[in-house]
Amino acid sequence: MVKVIGKGSPGRGRLRFMDALCQKIRKGDFFRISDNNTKAVDRPEPAVTSGTEHGGKPGSGEREGDKGSLKKFAIILYAEPGTHDAMGRALHSMLYSKELNEAGHDVRLLFDGGGTRWVEEVLKPGHPLGAVFTEVKELGLISGVCEYCINAFDGDVEVVNQAGLTTVDEFMGHPSIAALVAEGFEIITL
Repeated sequence: MVKVIGKGSPGRGRLRFMDALCQKIRKGDFFRISDNNTKAVDRPEPAVTSGTEHGGKPGSGEREGDKGSLKKFAIILYAEPGTHDAMGRALHSMLYSKELNEAGHDVRLLFDGGGTRWVEEVLKPGHPLGAVFTEVKELGLISGVCEYCINAFDGDVEVVNQAGLTTVDEFMGHPSIAALVAEGFEIITL
């Protein structure tokens, strides 16, 4: 179902626009969205090249900009469970990790500070973030959990270990931000 939000009543023009938009989405076409209440957004597929333009093998089908445009991101979740804001930060740390990974970037997700308690939290049966956590973990995107902070915030180290995750103690019991930066990682904190 598509819900139109904007000024004015949903007249025939807006309904035709939404009908055409839905048809393009069903066909998988790339489209341009524009009406009086939104900015135009183009989302074209990058051009497929022969592969030789960036040093690739002929016929490799590399996309323009593939070489040299990939980056490294370390996403650090600090938000402690207990509020809607923290739930949003935890969810987005995992979604951003997944999205960046799918785009081909090198991604490391770290749980630090009060965020170390999320591992225990999301492993509870029926937790709304349990499925995305499992997916991110299975993709190998979780780099670790701060060893100092899991203890300082009364987290359960045994649960972390049973989940197949490691604790990290590179700098005074914490993950080393300097090491990540030296490796070329951009730091994102939530």
